[in-house]
Amino acid sequence: MALVVIGDVGEEAIAIRITLEYFGFRVIYYPIGRPNDFINILNSNVLYDDISDIIICSHGEEGAFIMPLLGVNIYEKGEPLGNFNPDVIKRFGKLKRKTVITTGCTLGFETTAKAFLDIGCKYFIGATDDVDGNAALIFVQSFYYKIANGATIESAYTFANKIDEQTSLFKLYDNQKNL
Repeated sequence: MALVVIGDVGEEAIAIRITLEYFGFRVIYYPIGRPNDFINILNSNVLYDDISDIIICSHGEEGAFIMPLLGVNIYEKGEPLGNFNPDVIKRFGKLKRKTVITTGCTLGFETTAKAFLDIGCKYFIGATDDVDGNAALIFVQSFYYKIANGATIESAYTFANKIDEQTSLFKLYDNQKNL
């Protein structure tokens, strides 16, 4: 699986990686320093062919991924400036049959989920409101604990979603079922 880290998310990504590797998953770490790095994830250019799951650790605002700010002269030609909203995701993305989980606030908005489903994702999971960072961590760990033990995505999601009020902010979108 891919562990994509955008910006300063504290120790969240390390905790997720250690836990998932303990569960037996192979985790490939992708730090994002500039918009083109994230574009290369969204269009699958740098992902190994066998990666089916992408966990994106980031901050979110109003359904958009908050991107690091660079000096104006640092951006490459054609590189988008600012945060990655659903339009930017649709413009650059191609993630066929992937499961994407985001840990940032509001990234589970329906418009964001639809953008990921439109670019080919099989499933998308994100928080529909501001979510506590500890809850995001526990949600991901609990979800993959169940997956490691043979659960379906739907039942793993239900298990992780039911922990408390904060984990219940995560919503599962399924490309097989229309929004």
